[in-house]
Amino acid sequence: MGKLLSLARRRKCIDRVREGLGVPEGRACRGLGQHRSTLRHVRRGSGDDERHVADMIELARQYGRYG
Repeated sequence: MGKLLSLARRRKCIDRVREGLGVPEGRACRGLGQHRSTLRHVRRGSGDDERHVADMIELARQYGRYG
């Protein structure tokens, strides 16, 4: 299955263990060495990321890149 790096992959793995073994969330997390908070964390995006990236690209075009 590979390394459990991304949050989505960790969640999927814990869900598979829960369904396959029929164990509660806490036990599945303990068995896999994951904190239960990883399942509950919700990413909050500002929604302005695309605009900020476009602004940075435009500034790089105007002034070039230094350093």
